[in-house]
Amino acid sequence: MFACLRAGMRAVCVAEDGMQARIVQDGDVFIVYLVGQLDIETAEPFREACLKHFSARKVVFSFHDLSFVGSSGILPFLDTMCEFAQKNRDGFKFCSVGSEFRKILSTTSLAAIEIHDDTTQAVHAFRASLASSVSASTVTTTSLPSSSSPSVVEEFVPPLRPV
Repeated sequence: MFACLRAGMRAVCVAEDGMQARIVQDGDVFIVYLVGQLDIETAEPFREACLKHFSARKVVFSFHDLSFVGSSGILPFLDTMCEFAQKNRDGFKFCSVGSEFRKILSTTSLAAIEIHDDTTQAVHAFRASLASSVSASTVTTTSLPSSSSPSVVEEFVPPLRPV
């Protein structure tokens, strides 16, 4: 089970063992820093959290501090990302993906997901795609959800539970 702690615009979701996720909001983009090892025990709580809290959000998943040992955690993780790709209407990007993960991702339907060197580039890519779609559009008004307020983090973060 993931426990989440909130501090202003940041949240830390901590699994008892295995993978952890640190979430930072940058404007309307949520950056999920994945930390630790992929394992079978954290796969389902991670899936549930992604689908519940990020399906209608722009998300960057940072793989910088994520590793895997064996294959027990990688398949459920890939299944989660594929399901998330189908349900996320605002899009998501990967960054800081190591060579092992790149090889694995390239063999799945996730190969089409943009991979950036770091979070700054990934967030910028969201903003650049928004700017180009607005300038190329013939629609004169664009309605975008505002998610730059701290209340979005409060909606996203489930109640604390003792760890």
